[in-house]
Amino acid sequence: VYKDILRVQSGSDSQIYNGTPLMCHDYTILSGLAYGDYLDDINFIVSIEDVGIESNVMSFVVRNSYGQDISSHYLIFIQYGRLQVTPREIVITLGSAEKEFDGEPLTCETITYTGSLVDGHEIYIEFGDSITNVGICDNTPSVIDIIDEYNNSYLRNYKVTIIDGLLKVTPKSK
Repeated sequence: VYKDILRVQSGSDSQIYNGTPLMCHDYTILSGLAYGDYLDDINFIVSIEDVGIESNVMSFVVRNSYGQDISSHYLIFIQYGRLQVTPREIVITLGSAEKEFDGEPLTCETITYTGSLVDGHEIYIEFGDSITNVGICDNTPSVIDIIDEYNNSYLRNYKVTIIDGLLKVTPKSK
């Protein structure tokens, strides 16, 4: 039994992570669909929300001009498009502080950031450094995460750059 070869390509799309699913319902008939036949019951099975790449898998039925399913008359090749979510970029700058020596540890738990967080997300940082004696050290985080209100981590969806601050204790003036 001879079958016509039908070639179809599903669409591709991309977005920077924004917390919403990415879908693409575009497709192109590359070749082989006979006059009067058409695609019906088209389903796009995949969506992607987190950073990554997925094939844009689709399914369909081929019908003739009478609406009859004639999919079995075709040898069907589907070239799947790509759905890609890329990381959202954010730069976090940790604060700096300076004081004269007083025997107490110096810490600084302030931050600023550039870029934007998805609504409902916040930066969670535990600071790990302090300095007591005269000197300088980096103010670095011991833990960093991007979380929602339920403490679910979304760090994997962000490209985070950290700029350390400085902690400086100077000699006590006389």
